[in-house]
Amino acid sequence: MSEQEIILPPSQPRREDARDLQTRLYREIALAAVEAALFATDGIDELPAERAPAPVEIRRDAA
Repeated sequence: MSEQEIILPPSQPRREDARDLQTRLYREIALAAVEAALFATDGIDELPAERAPAPVEIRRDAA
């Protein structure tokens, strides 16, 4: 038996269309937002009392 050589087409760089670019952009924005939220809470105990967020009061009206 003879070995048959497999001929592959030349590899072409993957073409990115607008949807791929938009998806990649949104993913990067989401990761940056999560990172900012995680690191923003690190120094919250060091805020002065007048700058600290006020507690939220939840009112439930009787129906």
